[in-house]
Amino acid sequence: MPQGVQHRIVCVGLDQDVLSALTPLLRARGGEAAVVCPDLGSAQSDAESHAAEAHLFIVQVAPDLDLARVANLTTRFPGQPLLALVAAGTDIPRVLATQRAGASQVVTLPLREDDFLQALDCLILQFPPPPRDAHVLAVCGVSGGAGATTLALELAYEIAHSARSARQNVLLVELARGMGTLATYLDITPNRTTHELVRDSSHLSPAGVRQAISTFAPGLDVLVGPYEEITPGPVSSRNVFQLIELCRKMASVVLLDVPCTLDDLQFETLTLADQVALVGVQSVSSIRTLKMVRETLEREQGIQNQTLVLNRYEPAVPGFSAERIAELLEVPEVFTVAHDLSVVAAQNHAKPLLVAAPHSPVIGDIRRLAARLSGSSSSESVDRSRQVPGKHPGPQPPRLLRVLHIEDDAFQQQVVALRLGAIKEFSVSITPATSEVAAVALFSRQPFDLVLLDYHLEQGNGLGCLRQLRVLDPVVPILVISGVDQPRIAAELLTSGADDFLSKENLGGDQLARSMTAAITRADAFEQRLGVPRQSVRPDTVVDRLRATFSAADLAELMNSLFDLHQISHTGRFGAAQIQLLVDLVCGELDRTPGDVIPRRAILSLFLRLFGPPTGRAVEPGVSFRDGGKEKAD
Repeated sequence: MPQGVQHRIVCVGLDQDVLSALTPLLRARGGEAAVVCPDLGSAQSDAESHAAEAHLFIVQVAPDLDLARVANLTTRFPGQPLLALVAAGTDIPRVLATQRAGASQVVTLPLREDDFLQALDCLILQFPPPPRDAHVLAVCGVSGGAGATTLALELAYEIAHSARSARQNVLLVELARGMGTLATYLDITPNRTTHELVRDSSHLSPAGVRQAISTFAPGLDVLVGPYEEITPGPVSSRNVFQLIELCRKMASVVLLDVPCTLDDLQFETLTLADQVALVGVQSVSSIRTLKMVRETLEREQGIQNQTLVLNRYEPAVPGFSAERIAELLEVPEVFTVAHDLSVVAAQNHAKPLLVAAPHSPVIGDIRRLAARLSGSSSSESVDRSRQVPGKHPGPQPPRLLRVLHIEDDAFQQQVVALRLGAIKEFSVSITPATSEVAAVALFSRQPFDLVLLDYHLEQGNGLGCLRQLRVLDPVVPILVISGVDQPRIAAELLTSGADDFLSKENLGGDQLARSMTAAITRADAFEQRLGVPRQSVRPDTVVDRLRATFSAADLAELMNSLFDLHQISHTGRFGAAQIQLLVDLVCGELDRTPGDVIPRRAILSLFLRLFGPPTGRAVEPGVSFRDGGKEKAD
């Protein structure tokens, strides 16, 4: 089922019987009429008073309606769809005139459910609302049976239910790597699961994700995990991160149900969230794991914005009171969610607790937790986590950014330069490049904090340039700006590693600033995970040499390449993510090289020993890398 309606719905001139038939069909796609206007003039006035929102106009076209007024409305709000309802038997010229006046879809009366929903689904896919920088929450159960997925569902419903007046849409994403439970809980048969999306990168496009989304309730959409396979198989971490970034653009709040696998993918996924809820229960093993995960996230990832939750809490359990557990975990407080069997009953009926058992004591706990997690914006959350208690930070100076702008049109260079200069958060130094070859050469010689890339280049190709830059640096933010706004092109660019796709026609300073801020924030999170500035270590610069020496089985040259790689890492040991990246790059090259190659496990073990944390000696004492490891060090 396509994603639910996220537009503000304005109904115009609808008869009462038409409105009555329309209401349940809108609710089937998670929407409802925000206002019912008697005529087009009042609809235009209402829409102008909500200019910051995207609208869907549903207009009943009476036989005597002046279509010029319809054209005036669609001209006043370009890119905001209009669905026209016409009487049965309306002649073809009148239907065509309605379409030329700006109607995106035409449906005949009386309404037929399949016909109207098909037209509505087309509008949802064709006219997505403008991208939003969603507030991302993560719920992670630290032990089996902690009930984290159920808690995530109840939180998502509560946030969507309490926020409907503010037109917020919540997207719940189940990132289970084994068999998930959300599809069973909600009795949903999706077109695609999250595992199918991240397993096949061809599905990782805005359209592909929207087609996988199911609407569970007004304001609440879900992406469910695998539910038909016990062991679905491994997934690419890059695809998981790309899925999350696509989801950011499709909702006001994205709630991630993250499995506790105690590996890099889990911890790096949690760094993408603005708020993290770690869920445990009243048991010794669960509390120990809760303490370990909390400390790891704080120490290695720098995540301070954590909320610790005890699910199915019973205050009478001796030795496991909330106060005692908070003391053991060395935190000011832990949130508790009461133990209530009505939660299970709600699951059995595929209903949220607020509907199935509105008097359950759990609801009050869910509301307090939802307020804690969603009560502040992402930027406010990050800023507070970095403040020193008792000190009030003053105004922050603009951040210095080195920008590589790849554009062969001098006028467009000036336009973008003006846009960048107007962004108060950044002080920008722009280096222009007019071709693919020049851009790659500049990028290879000096570091940049951001890349702005034009899709159409007279000398070279934007997509080819993007792929070359991604080989050189898999993290640096790259925003593609194009005069061609086609979903297929955008999907291909995002799949190839672009952080965002922006249209030249609608490129405003606010949109550019939001896109830049989101991409740079993500890059900062990865850099923090790496442990050293990413541009001080470029392991990919010797990947070609490593590939050649592995395939040629040239031990001496292999040691020389490893020595060079070791030398450029003098600023600090590689982090786990860097080593994994290097192994992925090398093995990806080796897969395309004929002949026997060194197994991946052996490569990973070698790189961990040479470049991993300094828990022991990296090489044998007294042995140099040079000359195949045979020469003794001085």
